[in-house]
Amino acid sequence: MSKETDPKTTTTTARLVANGGDDEDLTGDRQKKRQKITSSSVAAAAANGQDIIDDIDVVNINDNYLRPKRLDQLTEWYRTGVKPTPTTAAAADDEVIAATTVAAVVDKDIQLITKPFKVMAFNDFIDDDDNNQDFLAELKREINQLDLTSKNNDLYRLRQSQDLNNITDGLIGRLCRLFAKQVKPFVQRLTGLELNDNIALTVSRYEQNDYLLCHDDAIEEDTDGRRVAFILYLVPDWTASDGGLLDLFDSNDRGEPTDIVASVAPKWNRFAFFEVSPVTWHQVSEVVSDSKIRLSVNGWFHGPRIVRPQPNLEPQLTTEPATDVPLDVVQSWINPLYLDDSTQWEIRSRFGDLSEIVLQDFFAYDKYHELARALKDSEAIVWRRTGPPNMRRYDSASVNSCPAIVLEAYELFRSEAMYLILSNLTGLKLHELAIAADDDDDDDSEDNNSSENNESDEDSDHKHNDGIAITAENSNPRSRGEIRRWSPSYYTLVHDNSAELLEKSAALDVIIHFNCDNREFDRETGGFVSYIGKGVDEELLTIDPYSNNLNIVYRDGKTTRFVKYINSKCVDSIYDMSFVYFQ
Repeated sequence: MSKETDPKTTTTTARLVANGGDDEDLTGDRQKKRQKITSSSVAAAAANGQDIIDDIDVVNINDNYLRPKRLDQLTEWYRTGVKPTPTTAAAADDEVIAATTVAAVVDKDIQLITKPFKVMAFNDFIDDDDNNQDFLAELKREINQLDLTSKNNDLYRLRQSQDLNNITDGLIGRLCRLFAKQVKPFVQRLTGLELNDNIALTVSRYEQNDYLLCHDDAIEEDTDGRRVAFILYLVPDWTASDGGLLDLFDSNDRGEPTDIVASVAPKWNRFAFFEVSPVTWHQVSEVVSDSKIRLSVNGWFHGPRIVRPQPNLEPQLTTEPATDVPLDVVQSWINPLYLDDSTQWEIRSRFGDLSEIVLQDFFAYDKYHELARALKDSEAIVWRRTGPPNMRRYDSASVNSCPAIVLEAYELFRSEAMYLILSNLTGLKLHELAIAADDDDDDDSEDNNSSENNESDEDSDHKHNDGIAITAENSNPRSRGEIRRWSPSYYTLVHDNSAELLEKSAALDVIIHFNCDNREFDRETGGFVSYIGKGVDEELLTIDPYSNNLNIVYRDGKTTRFVKYINSKCVDSIYDMSFVYFQ
């Protein structure tokens, strides 16, 4: 950002912070310096080939927000949460302003949300004279010429610019100076916070189906931290039905987000800000309009780091040992192809090379369709929304409420027989009767490896073809599972404090989907499972939701996964049974 300063503006900034400003400092000479654009001046400038915007020497915050007593009024309103009465507001102002006018400004142009946390929003934030209206329109045109970077991971999908402070000329440069010289002191005056010169400014562009899911902005940097988040909207006429709202979440006693209790809608030239804390949970809801773009300049004012509480770690997830299911029940469910010894050997070999495999048509045809109908149509199933929303959002079935066909399938995945089948398909030691990994070798291999058989018995871990650990001794096979329903706006996130991410041991993930459109899955809709390395965004593997496909993935301690946000293009809910097995 340019370090150039205007001595008069710098003095004005200092007075604004110290005294709340006065009309002469903030608005006096400025009005004389502005060139008012009239039809004749536009024509003259056009005839001379001049850029009208270049004739604007100052860009300012709306005068209505900077008058001295009005600033005192806004400060008191923000800090106490009590809106001034029209009578008090009119009497407090230096200028003679009717009480109804003051009330209209407070009611119509300024919004203060106090719960779940304070957010203050100002309409017509950049001064709305002819010059600055052209400034905003031309600023938007300049912004639209920027090379924006597409950002797409578990948390968000949008396009974003580089730090605007790297641009010192043009209208973007002027905007950066406006934020440094006027907006920061203005926010500092209202909040009473100590803010430094570190201002992060970027452009965010949300098109149809773009979003930013629940987060708190509380990221500490080396020497200072984010203290105030802000956004200046540059959008067309906008309604709540277009999406793209700034949703605010309430929080529980543990500091976790719960429900959306308030929202701020985008509006042309609306400026909103809030103080960043560990409980300022918010999101940008999905933009659903197919013709409108949610464009904004947003970022953070920084200040001294504040002490934050220790993060809440989720409790360890419980697992259970295998159960007994009669063999005839197992055989009635599973496609006979996958019970065949030669098929299991072939699958095991391929799994050893890739650490993942997809088994199509895993359940018998009649069983699958009966189960799929029950999941979709049964009114007996009790679905519970899971959370918190900064980690996940989907419906989980109460197993005890499920009809018999669903319960039977669920118990099948927990059975001794399934543990044995998975062992034979993967080479993992999930069952004592499983074929040992080194039994894959032929007689020659056994002869060639005879020397290895004399190695120390202390090495009880054998390796599969790709390095999968096979624990032959001291194993404790166990699993956990869920029956889940996925609808638009559902997802899971990679979160440092989530129970699954805190697990250090390797695991075998087994997922089967129901009621999916198997003709052609569109990843633009979301709902797929993405595997990534911990701490990186690089995708290692993607599982698309196709009906009756059993997906088996070996996940080591350095790998994690998430279900991509399902957007409004998804018409019907999809279902899955998801299990995790440990040796």
